[in-house]
Amino acid sequence: MDRQEYYELMATHFKGEARLLGCKASVHLEDKDDERFWDTLMQNYCPGKFNYIYSSRNARGVETSGCIHCLQFRDYLSKDFFICMDSDYRLLRQEPELDIDHYICQTYTYSWENHYCQADRLQSRLEECDNGLAQQFSFVTFLQQYSEVIFEPMILLLYLERTGRLGMFTQKTLNGLVSTQYRTGDLDNNGATVIARLKTALDNATAPIKVASQFNFAAEMAYYNSLGLYVDNAYLHFRGHNLYNLVLSLGKNLCNGRLDFEQEVLLHGLAFDAYPEIVSCQDDLEKLHSMFGSN
Repeated sequence: MDRQEYYELMATHFKGEARLLGCKASVHLEDKDDERFWDTLMQNYCPGKFNYIYSSRNARGVETSGCIHCLQFRDYLSKDFFICMDSDYRLLRQEPELDIDHYICQTYTYSWENHYCQADRLQSRLEECDNGLAQQFSFVTFLQQYSEVIFEPMILLLYLERTGRLGMFTQKTLNGLVSTQYRTGDLDNNGATVIARLKTALDNATAPIKVASQFNFAAEMAYYNSLGLYVDNAYLHFRGHNLYNLVLSLGKNLCNGRLDFEQEVLLHGLAFDAYPEIVSCQDDLEKLHSMFGSN
């Protein structure tokens, strides 16, 4: 059996498995951690019981997870077996046929973690839980400044990738530069010292690369603006794992035992209808729901 025959057979198996389990469909996720986000959306916009698959065997028989593995099934998807995946930078790269018409649901942010870090929702939830803590730290201010700092380096990375010069500055390098450990005083002035630290590290690393690559920020910014990337939403399109860990670290130190920040604030809910990226997710699932209703 060749590789394509294998994935077609597995897709057929997953469709049958959903029927046997009395589920609406089988849904291949990238990982078990993704289920909270996707099932929250599903139950609001395409309600029903779903058979969530966190990993499966690849053509070599090795249990495998992740986006690349999910996309191995892309030619054999249907409303009875579809995939839900993080967008990563695929939207900004304009990769084709990654849409609901091809039975692919995506986050429209870098990953599901970004949605839980949406600034207005985060601050509003903190106010509901403990207004005193919310008065001490503004996640809205912090994430606005975070977006401003990472916006140009993100565009530089995408520009270098698009023009075949990624070796000058890689995603791994960028991720490493923004990985920061909490330090005493980081909560002061809405995280100003964190922002200053990130800005210094990014400016020092990118300055010579911008010159060497003849990077035209204004032109590149206009191009990526046309794809929906702006200075105020850059944090939603940057690597979610980095963002989530940073917000969690700040939140835990802010709460200092008064609240379970991760469970009571960060993961408490989603801001439905509140910003374009979540609305795009909702639209996809409503379209998917209509496909089930058509039979």
